[in-house]
Amino acid sequence: MAKKKPPIKSSIISATQENIKKIEKSINEAKNIADTKNNIIMIDIIDIKDLKLSNGYIMQNRTTYSKGAILELAKNISELEPNGILGTGLLQAIFVRKTVNGYERIGGFRRIEAFKKLGKKQIPSIILENISDDIARFMRTSENLEREKINPYDDVIAILDHIAIVTENTIDESKKFLFKVKNYLSDKTVLDEDGKNKLEIIEQILARVGRYKILAFIDRLRVLNLSENLIDAMQQNKIGYSHAVELNKIKDANLQQKLLNDLIISPISKKELVEKIKKLTIKEGKEPTLLDELTKNYKKVINKSSYNKLDKTQKIQADKIIKEIIIKQQELELLL
Repeated sequence: MAKKKPPIKSSIISATQENIKKIEKSINEAKNIADTKNNIIMIDIIDIKDLKLSNGYIMQNRTTYSKGAILELAKNISELEPNGILGTGLLQAIFVRKTVNGYERIGGFRRIEAFKKLGKKQIPSIILENISDDIARFMRTSENLEREKINPYDDVIAILDHIAIVTENTIDESKKFLFKVKNYLSDKTVLDEDGKNKLEIIEQILARVGRYKILAFIDRLRVLNLSENLIDAMQQNKIGYSHAVELNKIKDANLQQKLLNDLIISPISKKELVEKIKKLTIKEGKEPTLLDELTKNYKKVINKSSYNKLDKTQKIQADKIIKEIIIKQQELELLL
């Protein structure tokens, strides 16, 4: 049974909500200021850097992205020339904030990459002044979350970044906390008062996004461990989340790619895919895998009656090992 959440300090939640409203108000004001062509100028792409926060953290581009979408955007831009903003074929300028070393990109990663593909040296930009880290990060994640037909991978990345911003954590800290929340809601661990408050804030963020409940979103974090070819296929909306998760279980890279190609050409249901994978991977006389051994012996080794027979010293040793198993189990669940 899932753990019932105790009351939280409403003042902390209210303060967070008020902070979000202030940030969103600042974003709208910044966009209104830049709502005319008079505020759009051409700046050198080479001068545009990743967003660097006051704590030194650099918000770099994602390591993978839809190459097909970039090429399609570049094609559309070239076809619109000399129309569009300042005769470039672009329909919407990018947002940057000015720094002593040039400019930092707030929004417009795909547009910049498309311009690079076309060999362009400059891009229409809106320069925002006095933009704080929080506002800049919110503008970036909001741009992703508001995109139509956002793919499953980018959707998770944007929401996770949104959570990190509001809770004032890094991406890795946010992931770690969400896995702890999963165990908390399954009565496997406890949360202190700060943790309970943070959980409530995250649930409110998800409610605002309107696409996931907390456990469903935690399950979606699996996309972070998918192979690059599966991520790319998802970003191009060629396959869905559940199909990608099943394909990722295949360790043979060539077989995985073949099934991915087959799935793109001839889509089938998740159930049909699972059956197809079983037929292709099960071999006669196959040696037991480590997973086979684990599932066979796990319950036999760890049971309450055996534990109760241990003396005090042995229980201390057993508790230490069990804690290590729980940590590894969380890592295994993420991969599976």
